[in-house]
Amino acid sequence: MELTSKPQSYDVGKKEFDEWGNFQKKVINEVMTKAAQTPELYTRFRKYLIENPVVTKEQIYVDSAVDFKPVQDILLNSYEKAPESYKLGEKFYGCGHCGGLMYVRKDNNLKCENKHCAKKKKNPVPLAAHQYDEIFWLKKDLRYFIHRPGKAELRLEGQLKQLNRLEVKLYPELDQYDLHLVFPDGTVWAVDVKFWESAYNLAKKVNQPIRQLKRQPYHKSFFVFPDELKSYGQEYIQEFRGYCPVSIKKSQVMFESSFVNKVIKKLGIEK
Repeated sequence: MELTSKPQSYDVGKKEFDEWGNFQKKVINEVMTKAAQTPELYTRFRKYLIENPVVTKEQIYVDSAVDFKPVQDILLNSYEKAPESYKLGEKFYGCGHCGGLMYVRKDNNLKCENKHCAKKKKNPVPLAAHQYDEIFWLKKDLRYFIHRPGKAELRLEGQLKQLNRLEVKLYPELDQYDLHLVFPDGTVWAVDVKFWESAYNLAKKVNQPIRQLKRQPYHKSFFVFPDELKSYGQEYIQEFRGYCPVSIKKSQVMFESSFVNKVIKKLGIEK
């Protein structure tokens, strides 16, 4: 299968935005179908997209053939050739915070598509490729809907896995929600990480409670927002709760660092 090489622009309207969502859903649904009997394949596929927003052509062909044979075509079709206009000089650069491909502004400085990365003030990383190799990146809606929130999902998973006696599972039962936590006393928490600029738009999308698993249903559920959005303050949380058609308690919604502290308190760990 050939990787598509048509570059896409950064600025888009609502119609194109909706089309991104359709492609992302198509990819995810196809992988879920292929992984119906092996949910671990779905988790590995999703993690791969999050951890590899930019790849070389050689890397993606090898990885898809060796590690993702059942979904090889889907993985290859998730990437396209990086646009030459994103090069500064003769090199592409990755964001030091999220790993995404950076573009060149009119002032000749590099900037990440995710505006929140600039707050971290991490240096761009030059991307090396073999002389005859090419750089590919995730297609646009996968960058927005999978990679961007996924970085926060995996970051939270990593923080929680460092806590002793806490069982952490990522994307349980083919992504019913993001994180499944089991405490030593048998208490189960379900977590959905949401990375939306608009609390209002997010609230309108959340039209049902977090779904229960068939096995090991949760006792409590939470919506967690990445700390990148923390500067929006409690107004963000209030707006989300105020417009969400689902009844959500104040204790169920918080930013990432607050949730980690809540888990630590539940475990009885002294900071």
